[in-house]
Amino acid sequence: MVFAETCRIIQFVRKINEKALEGHTITTINSNKVDFCETQCFLNHDCVSYNFGPSEDNDDTYVCELNNSTDNKRLKPKAMYVYSETKVSCRSNPCLNNGKCQYGFTAKTFRCLCSAGFTGEFCERGK
Repeated sequence: MVFAETCRIIQFVRKINEKALEGHTITTINSNKVDFCETQCFLNHDCVSYNFGPSEDNDDTYVCELNNSTDNKRLKPKAMYVYSETKVSCRSNPCLNNGKCQYGFTAKTFRCLCSAGFTGEFCERGK
């Protein structure tokens, strides 16, 4: 199996009905299909979970909220919503020196985006 740095492979492992994650939404999209929401999460490299449910503005439309966390402490009851999360390799925060971990890349299932002045697989080397 070959993994490329820019190819993302993610797995949605859990769905919870009547819940939504609060405080970690990075993008909100109008959508009438949960599959579209899941695809949008895959395409957004910072997304690791999503909320999907009816729009508060219009009963005929739904919203897809892409989240950058799977913090179960922030799950709140929300009628007619579904929360779905991926299997995340970044929970242990493997990136050093304020590097940003993105899930679903490379054979190790994550990659580190290093902050200025640092390099290496885990942002462990200063320039």
